[in-house]
Amino acid sequence: YRLSLDRGSLKKIMESREIRVISDLESYFENNRNSKSTEYILNEGFKSSLTMPLVKNDGRTIGFLFFSSFKKNGFGETEKMRAKSIAEIFSYIFEKNMLVEDLVTNTAVSFVKLVEGKDPETGDHIDRMALYAEIIAKKCAQIYPEMNITHHDIEKIKRFAPLHDIGKVGIKDEILLKPWKLTEEEFDIMKKHTVIGADVIKNYQMNLEKYNYEFMQMGYEIALYHHEKWNGKGYPEGLSGTDIPLAARIVSVADVFDAISSKRVYKEAFGFENSVEMIKQMSGENFQPEIVNAFLESIKEIRHI
Repeated sequence: YRLSLDRGSLKKIMESREIRVISDLESYFENNRNSKSTEYILNEGFKSSLTMPLVKNDGRTIGFLFFSSFKKNGFGETEKMRAKSIAEIFSYIFEKNMLVEDLVTNTAVSFVKLVEGKDPETGDHIDRMALYAEIIAKKCAQIYPEMNITHHDIEKIKRFAPLHDIGKVGIKDEILLKPWKLTEEEFDIMKKHTVIGADVIKNYQMNLEKYNYEFMQMGYEIALYHHEKWNGKGYPEGLSGTDIPLAARIVSVADVFDAISSKRVYKEAFGFENSVEMIKQMSGENFQPEIVNAFLESIKEIRHI
């Protein structure tokens, strides 16, 4: 389940940065009947708990560390000291990993923007489509729980969606910026940007593995498969249906919608309503119907972007 920090007891721990010990969870629950977390851990047989905030060097809380005991009064001063030591180690590890991940992905996105920046009409494309992808993913998670989209998945989709066209760095400008329709041969060359992009990210990942960092698999899948179609008539591998990675299916809708609703060197922008209608017409052919439905259910937010 999800709960806003403002509605739960964790907000106080975050603000105080102090350890919280509940020595008797049953008594605590008697006075806090709305606490789902307490209800869940009581059902598992736990009797007491300790909660420790994970705090970065700059004082910001980045998470919480929870310990539970099958005994009442399971946490004394010794356990508090151990928890504090463990939390300090975790905070350091998490902060270091978050910093590396931010540096790597932000550098990659900046690189993509340089490529996109060759054409001023597409300069903001990756920012918009990343927001679209995030909105669609959130709605899918809400109305299609069977898709098993977690909050972490949504964050990764937003983070890696901008890398979908990183392979365009390997496409010549005379094709990339051609102000009219591509020939069949030129389009075949343009298609290669999916494989080029996947290779770029794969090499990125291989280098990161030397330092035990592995977090770019979704970026690889998005770059390689965002032009696959639900009916199997896309490229580069002609995948169909759920054989296409979910993140790529979501990004595909966001990417195409922004492409048709925006002005490009080779075309004028379609109107908002016309663009939405075109996405609807592609449902079941280019796109998974459920994802198109999530897009339509989010149309107010999409229009705002």
